[in-house]
Amino acid sequence: MGQASPYPAAPGAAQRRLIGRPGPSPLIGAPICVVVLGVLDSRKLTLAFATGRGLFGVGLLAVPERLASGWIPDDHSRPQTQMIVRGIGGRDIALAGGTVRAVLSEEDTRPWLLAAVASDTSDILASLLAGDALPGRAKKGTLALAGVAVGCGLALAVAES
Repeated sequence: MGQASPYPAAPGAAQRRLIGRPGPSPLIGAPICVVVLGVLDSRKLTLAFATGRGLFGVGLLAVPERLASGWIPDDHSRPQTQMIVRGIGGRDIALAGGTVRAVLSEEDTRPWLLAAVASDTSDILASLLAGDALPGRAKKGTLALAGVAVGCGLALAVAES
């Protein structure tokens, strides 16, 4: 590691440095959620999980070019790319809304959680199938985020049983 710079970092520099580093293993999601489930009520954790997904979806809908720039840097400004990113945002909002409604109405959340697990698994497979077309940091970020989401979604679905 190099020496620390005496100059203040530019805004967002820490986030950019973190994005370039390998994230947590996708397999770490379930153990983290299991530990947290031992401390928090699973319904509250499911509500928090769904809220995070929904907020991410709002970001994808509202500023697709900005969020896609680190993910698909060569094509992020294309209208076709923004359409697809907005579609993913809509998917996440729908999954979050259904999960939140199920929690608040005290219904079974498993169908919503398992649908989210399926969509996140699809993101993982699509990233792996993209090969070198997806930049390394984007692939690692997608695999880490979707992997943790799959692990947490499965842990929450099991806790609902």
